[in-house]
Amino acid sequence: MLEPSQEDLDPVGFETYQLNMPDSDPFDPNTWPIQTHEFRIYGDDNAQTWAVVDEVDYLWAVQWRWCGKFSRPDKYYLRRAWRPPPGPNELASSIQPITLLLHVEVQKRTGVKPPSSAHRLVDHRNGNSKDCKRSNLRWATDGMNGKNRYGKYPTDLIEACA
Repeated sequence: MLEPSQEDLDPVGFETYQLNMPDSDPFDPNTWPIQTHEFRIYGDDNAQTWAVVDEVDYLWAVQWRWCGKFSRPDKYYLRRAWRPPPGPNELASSIQPITLLLHVEVQKRTGVKPPSSAHRLVDHRNGNSKDCKRSNLRWATDGMNGKNRYGKYPTDLIEACA
């Protein structure tokens, strides 16, 4: 019986993969390295605007169509419109839609309440408006949000004039 050649055994380069992961089996997914996956919510049909969220928030946010809102050339936020249900004596067409921002809704979903009534904004710790992961969001005051405009204070940011 003929032994298969190395090219027959390794047609797509698994040998290199096995050198990096000596105990891995290319046909057993339980031994493959963990892939980091980015869960993106897109804000347009051409995939030009998007934000990254955690998996649990992706499953929630993908239900709606989001669109991009540019606030400055380097910052944009994903938003969607929501129209509250009409009251008993209201017409549905008379109710104005409310704009919901993705990063604010993700922060609300964490269950973390704002520390005070002054903490009315949601700040991106790293200053990247595309990064809407729970670990990157926190409640902030106007002053705190302004100080962290470019992600200069990713860990602790204390209001200077409390």
